[in-house]
Amino acid sequence: MNDFLGYLPVGVGTIFPVGLVDLATGLPITPDSNPAYRVYGQEGLVNTGNGTLLPFENGTITNATNTSPITVTFGSATTLSTGTCLWIKGVLGNTNANGLHVITVVDSTHASLDANGNAGYISGGLWQTAGLYSLDLTVGTVPSLVAALEEGQNYTVDVTWTQSSSPRTLTMTFTVG
Repeated sequence: MNDFLGYLPVGVGTIFPVGLVDLATGLPITPDSNPAYRVYGQEGLVNTGNGTLLPFENGTITNATNTSPITVTFGSATTLSTGTCLWIKGVLGNTNANGLHVITVVDSTHASLDANGNAGYISGGLWQTAGLYSLDLTVGTVPSLVAALEEGQNYTVDVTWTQSSSPRTLTMTFTVG
């Protein structure tokens, strides 16, 4: 798929959200690991133009109630909204909390899941917004990728990942404005 992101103002601290959705089901994609990206300009791969996308939002789970529905407790306050899809993994005990869930926010540190409890919570748990990643053009590179981008020029971003051991690719283009 090739999507035009538009004319993007790019500067220090520029972070672009990248959503990965299965077009057949409409569900967020849950890659086997964080997707990789490469940025190409008119002359090929841009200097420092590769890296790994990071989850847009993520955190820890400190409790998962054995109730119907399960209510999870986040390790710190969030700004999540009702209807957000979360990918949860690593919950021990109440394992029905693991997997892809649409949440209903109770408050900034609690949300109910679309699942029923199956045991008492023991420990663990990590969450991330399902299918939503950050393309940070300034992180971990010296000089940053932003310094290599020229105003008025077109660029292509190839995002690659594996899903259920199958390779996948998303191609996007943008013009620096």
